[in-house]
Amino acid sequence: MKPNDLPTAVMLRFTTCGGTVNNGHINKALRDPNSQTYYRKDSDDMISAFMLFKDTTDKRGYEVTILCSSTKGMGTALMNQLVARAKKERKEYIKLDSVSSAVGFYRKYGFKGNNKFRMKGENLTMTLKLNNNVK
Repeated sequence: MKPNDLPTAVMLRFTTCGGTVNNGHINKALRDPNSQTYYRKDSDDMISAFMLFKDTTDKRGYEVTILCSSTKGMGTALMNQLVARAKKERKEYIKLDSVSSAVGFYRKYGFKGNNKFRMKGENLTMTLKLNNNVK
């Protein structure tokens, strides 16, 4: 699904993603013609989580641009969906920039940090290496 298939108002309902993402970042990701979207609905049929991602420049992996969730477990479901797809497509890795409050979530998946936080509010680049032999 392309990002434009989801109403911008739905995306902006998550405007800050827990205080970590601003409208400009979301709007930039939505305008990227290469972005794809996964989303999950809650029991009230409301979108309660979404993920924007795209192929990496080298086409060997995926880059997660935004992952926002307002319901426990929905972020995990989206990440599971992307990891399964990446393995099926024999991608080598998934990368993202994590805010400090989400580093633990990504480490549970096996993401490793490529740098250290140097300033308050700075993101940590993280990469999950995938097993290419998984079909």
